[in-house]
Amino acid sequence: MMYRESHESIYPAHYQLLRLMDLLDAQGIHHHQYLKGTGLFYEDIASGHKLISAIQFIKLIDNAQKLGEPSLAFRWGHTMWPGHYDVYSQLLNSTNNLAELLNVIHGYSEMLCPLLKPIIVNSDDSVFIYWQDEIGAAQVQRFLVEAYSTALLSLSHWFASHKLSWRLSFSHESPAYLEEYMVNLGQHVQFNMGINMLVLPRDQLQCAWPNVQTSDAINQLLTRQANSQYDVIRRGFIGVFTQWNQRNIDDNPSLEQAAMAFDMSSATLKRKLKVHGTSFQKVQDQARLSTCLYLLHHRKWSNQQVADYLQFSDAHNFRKAFKRWCGNTPNGMREKLELNIRAIS
Repeated sequence: MMYRESHESIYPAHYQLLRLMDLLDAQGIHHHQYLKGTGLFYEDIASGHKLISAIQFIKLIDNAQKLGEPSLAFRWGHTMWPGHYDVYSQLLNSTNNLAELLNVIHGYSEMLCPLLKPIIVNSDDSVFIYWQDEIGAAQVQRFLVEAYSTALLSLSHWFASHKLSWRLSFSHESPAYLEEYMVNLGQHVQFNMGINMLVLPRDQLQCAWPNVQTSDAINQLLTRQANSQYDVIRRGFIGVFTQWNQRNIDDNPSLEQAAMAFDMSSATLKRKLKVHGTSFQKVQDQARLSTCLYLLHHRKWSNQQVADYLQFSDAHNFRKAFKRWCGNTPNGMREKLELNIRAIS
């Protein structure tokens, strides 16, 4: 299988990273502080030619989240899109509705939302988008999820000329800076959900942007230009490994089976996952949880049906595993997902 390692340099440092650095500078934080341990110099990034690796990107964001104010991720998100990212920004600006916007962000995620990928799943009445780690960004995932969720809501509201009916779920506990969520993401937010997810009624996907009308010819031209640059970029190892787990989830694959699929020994796979900040069990658990939430909420499956699909011996063992994954029972999570999410309290 083809994938990219975290040490490979593919990200233009003058894209999102330079915007983050500008915000840190505005807070009076010197670049020697936020560049510490990255192996980067400010001049490298400002030059407009430097490519950096996921490891460097993650280290700088880790520094930023420790040094910056609680509002930093949200402020970064508001400045992120459409941005000045060459043809990728042009594609964002050429979308005619939310469905096209999501396709662009998903299709060119490494350039538009580095380190995470928006996975888009449609049901009969809703679309939900969850942020998937692509390259081992666990230590900065919350910061990235806050920023990218803000970026998506901000741009979609701007294009639509009104606020869409977004509902948001986060895997982490309710933070101390709740007011930042309310100001930047609205009232319809829940925490301790086991997954970072945005939900929207499906009928809002195809509503035309009122002030944008881009022809198919222009979109096709921009897409060809973007593909010619993007086709050389391989997906990150964690993204590929997670996708493999989800595609084989009903077979409950073992570490040994996964290692064989990736043409390496079990020991090598364990080491590679550790280098990327995760483990086989964590990836498998997250893949199972994502599948469970979809089956419970959108397919309306019973606990026993989900347990059978994931090859648990019985529904009781499935409930125990589910609570270990996200701190709640399947029935409790089903109730939280079914309820119209209320204001933060």
